[in-house]
Amino acid sequence: MIDNFEGIVKRQLDYWKYQVETYGPDHPRHRHQKYAKYQHLIREFSELADFLAGLREAHGGAAATPAPSEFQTQVAAPRRPPAVVEPPARRPPPDMGNDLPDDLAGLPPELLKELSENIKGETDPLIKIINARGGTATLDEILIDLYRKYNEIGKRNIISNRLYRLAKRGHVSALSGKKGLYTTAQVVDPAQITNETSPEENDKGSNAETSEPSSGKSETTPSSSKSSVVRRELFASTAIPPYRNPR
Repeated sequence: MIDNFEGIVKRQLDYWKYQVETYGPDHPRHRHQKYAKYQHLIREFSELADFLAGLREAHGGAAATPAPSEFQTQVAAPRRPPAVVEPPARRPPPDMGNDLPDDLAGLPPELLKELSENIKGETDPLIKIINARGGTATLDEILIDLYRKYNEIGKRNIISNRLYRLAKRGHVSALSGKKGLYTTAQVVDPAQITNETSPEENDKGSNAETSEPSSGKSETTPSSSKSSVVRRELFASTAIPPYRNPR
C-alpha cells in the first residue's frame, strides 16, 4: 500500500519538476504564477515522499503486501435492502356528524350529498362555524375556525365568494353597515339580494345611479317667448311698404 502511494507522489513530482525545468524564466511561455505554484507543490510533495519513505523503512524496509481478499469486493455478501420510506399517513377527514343537527347526525356523507340545497346549507362548514360562534362571526373568525376545525387554509376572496353564494340561497346574510360580519340568525330573503353585486364587482360602482330614458316626448310651449313677440312687432313697424306706380 505504501509503495502505491510512493509511486503516485513520485509521478507528480516528476511532472512538476519537468514543468519548472522546461518553462523557466527564459522561456517565452513562462508564467510566473504557475511557476511559483509548481515550486510550492514540489516542496510539499517532496516532504510527503520523505514521510512515506520513512514509514516504509519503519515497517522493515518493504511494505507488507496485503492479502488480495482485502481488496476484493464482497459480491457474495448480502446487500442491504433499500430503505423504504412510507408515505405520510393521510389525516382522516373531519367528523361531519359532530356539529350537525340532531335529525342529520349519523348520516353518511354520501347521503348528505343527495339532500336538498337547504339541508346542504346546514351541513356547510362555513354555516357550522358561524353557528358555533352564536350565529354571528367575522370573516377573520371564519378563516381561523376553518383551519382549527377542518385543517383548511382558506383564501379570503374564495371564502367571501362562498359566503356570497350561501347568502343568495338564504343560508347566511351580511350585516349592513359592518363589513365582513356574517350571521345566520337573521337571514334575508334570497330574492332581495339577487340584484346585489358579487364581491368581484365592488370596483364597478355598485352604488352608482343610472338615469332611465324618458319614454314621452318633450313638451313644447305653444306660445312664443316675449322677446320673440317684441321682435316681430318691431320688424312689422319698420318695414318699407311696396312701391306702386301712379296711373
